[in-house]
Amino acid sequence: MTKPGAVGTYEVVVEDRHTAHALGNDGVRVLATPMLAHFCALAARRALTPGLSEGEVAVPLRSTLAHLKASPRGSRIEATARVTSVDGSEIGLAVEARDGGETAMTGTLTWTIGDRAALPAVAGR
Repeated sequence: MTKPGAVGTYEVVVEDRHTAHALGNDGVRVLATPMLAHFCALAARRALTPGLSEGEVAVPLRSTLAHLKASPRGSRIEATARVTSVDGSEIGLAVEARDGGETAMTGTLTWTIGDRAALPAVAGR
């Protein structure tokens, strides 16, 4: 069972494939917002996975994120997710991604826990 306080992290060095340019924003060679959100989601998954029972799956429902800093190629990003609340099957998380000593992204995520076999129903809420 996932409990408040559980933490997950994800670290990565920004490569060309992570840039806004690689995602279609021609000439913008800094970390793309969708990639940074993805790194936060990977940290969230790492916070939630140890608390899952066999046959359970965690899927995202909602997010509120603010991208605060442009991170060039070569930047080391550390995303951290901390479980802040558990309300039945809904799990609230606070996320922050840092580039060096500065906050690159901050926000909240809400995920739900459900039966892997019922995934289409869980994801379709």
